[in-house]
Amino acid sequence: DALPAHLLHDDAGVGRRLLDMVAGVLVPALHHVCQHHDQAVLHAGDGGVFLLHVLDVPCNILCSLKTAFKTRNGRTVYDGFGIEPDVETESEYMSNISVALLQKNLVFDYVTQFFYKHKSIPPASQFYVTDEIYDDFKKFISNKEYEYSTNTEKTLKMLRETAKEEKYLSAIENELSDLEKKLQSDKLVDLEKCNDEIKQLIEAEILTRYYYEKGRTEGMLKYDKTLNKAIEVLSDKEQYNKILRK
Repeated sequence: DALPAHLLHDDAGVGRRLLDMVAGVLVPALHHVCQHHDQAVLHAGDGGVFLLHVLDVPCNILCSLKTAFKTRNGRTVYDGFGIEPDVETESEYMSNISVALLQKNLVFDYVTQFFYKHKSIPPASQFYVTDEIYDDFKKFISNKEYEYSTNTEKTLKMLRETAKEEKYLSAIENELSDLEKKLQSDKLVDLEKCNDEIKQLIEAEILTRYYYEKGRTEGMLKYDKTLNKAIEVLSDKEQYNKILRK
């Protein structure tokens, strides 16, 4: 039977370069220890789930591969191009309104108020920010100052500056002005549009106050799409074997 090795890391500033270095050590080591096994499985938080076979070649060659090789099961793997995920997960980016709320410490300040009003909350794995809590948060920030621009607004500003430099501004001034008016940030609309994301920010901060970093990690794992995908692949033998071409 195969002996899979599982490597998990979070994606907070950990890029593919680090994963490459870790795999460069892990794969040869597994080949040395597991002469009769075929696969090493890596699950990463930076773009997908990684399934790698330990190659049936000597370690000194494995460490300097520059071409394509096949595993014992006939799967083609490549070296020299970094590690590409077998199962990709979509990268997520924080909205501008969320960035503004964090920069102004409004999430932190709200949770401070929340903490003193509530002696306890459910266990970390069971706690969610309800609509009631979110409505309370919106009420809390209703008289607070926080400014931000959407990426579309920033792009439109760059277009205006470029048009001015190239002396086209007078020809498109009216159209640009109309677009700028339509794109002006509506905070109430954005608070609803990004409510799931902002709820997670509030939830993470609340969990930290009551259960510290351990509780925060436990409570937020349910939102980790890459981890959930890795669990799905590991739990589905047919899918797992299909990826490894068994």
